[in-house]
Amino acid sequence: MPQKKYKSSFNLIGDNKIKTKIFIRLFFVICITGNIIGAENDKSSLFPNQYFIGAAFSQNVRRGYFDMKGYRQEVDKEPLAFWGAAFARRYYLAPWLRLQFSTLLDFGSEITDTLTMYFPSENNIAEVAISNNFFHFSFGSELQYVFPPEKAFIPFLSMGIGLNYLSVREAGKRNDEIVGIREPVAIKDSEDKNFRINMQGGLGADIIITKKAKISLAYYYRYWHPMRYEYIRDLPLTTAEYWESYRSHGILIGIAWDEG
Repeated sequence: MPQKKYKSSFNLIGDNKIKTKIFIRLFFVICITGNIIGAENDKSSLFPNQYFIGAAFSQNVRRGYFDMKGYRQEVDKEPLAFWGAAFARRYYLAPWLRLQFSTLLDFGSEITDTLTMYFPSENNIAEVAISNNFFHFSFGSELQYVFPPEKAFIPFLSMGIGLNYLSVREAGKRNDEIVGIREPVAIKDSEDKNFRINMQGGLGADIIITKKAKISLAYYYRYWHPMRYEYIRDLPLTTAEYWESYRSHGILIGIAWDEG
């Protein structure tokens, strides 16, 4: 049976550590500068800073890469859906420009295999579905170009970078149709924990519903490499580096309101 030897890592793409350091430094410079400018802008009531809270959905188009001693093989993966919630803080830097800091928490799951297992205590054989359960947390910063409002409609474009934490835990669930049992089954514990930098861009609109409140809709496209581990096969005994790229198409919908 193939085995996965997970490697916790903190880089952008592959082992390019130079790019990673540049993006991390840029990320924190944007965060610090934005908070300073935003604090100064709190004194202005013409373009008040805002809060946002809402629901998040993303469809992640995935591709896997095996690297075996210089030979690379690409593998298409099934799309993976994430559901969760988002919170953001928006600072107006100018009437047409604002800086947003956001946090996103979402989850996903996929069935990767089905095994037939014997349960000695019951003298019974049953199928066990093996799945990967995903937990994702991200903190991002982005610049938003705000177009002049059209009546109650305020469109905007966005571009930014983010820092992601992704945990992938393997789990098993028994599915015995004869006796109607569907319960968790203990399997060999394995978990992948990674920090990743991403780049993203998108568009959206705020729909004014009251003087201070708006319905906010946004689409974003995110590119990142959230997973990397060592892949081992028993027969023949071979080892390969494996990683995945995600091209995420996400939707945010929620409420934005002016502070104060």
